[in-house]
Amino acid sequence: VKIDGTFVTGIHDNRAEYAIARYINDLAHFLGQETIAESVENDTIIVKLEELGVDYLQGWGVGRLRPLADVTAELSNLEQ
Repeated sequence: VKIDGTFVTGIHDNRAEYAIARYINDLAHFLGQETIAESVENDTIIVKLEELGVDYLQGWGVGRLRPLADVTAELSNLEQ
């Protein structure tokens, strides 16, 4: 279940956004699903998402854009 960036970008200083992200994460886990938070931009946000137990993170704070050719080359090396 993806936690929309609307509820992630201010999670470190907005109690409502923190509560909504927590609820989405808890409900998804209760239903046996994993969660991914998008728009993760910095370490402060990462710390809050770790507190909640979010399973995966997506955004500039965890990875930069890369050329498709580089990613494809890495994947082909894994298959060998």
